[in-house]
Amino acid sequence: MHNEMKQRIEKLNTNLMLKETKIIICIDEIKTLFIKADFNSKKSFFNSLDELRHLKHDYDCIKTQLETLTIYEFRH
Repeated sequence: MHNEMKQRIEKLNTNLMLKETKIIICIDEIKTLFIKADFNSKKSFFNSLDELRHLKHDYDCIKTQLETLTIYEFRH
């Protein structure tokens, strides 16, 4: 059980890092689109903002799971 918990924590850490990377990429895209004024860029900008919200939610969920498992493992 202890080994399974460590594997799950490692997997969550990996997923967390991937989400962080996706968030950084999304923010960079938003910065690029922010200065453009055409209709497609505006649409892409708002789509990227929605994606960023989704990524942030995923990130927060993974972080909460990771913190919960880490606390659980520490207590047992």
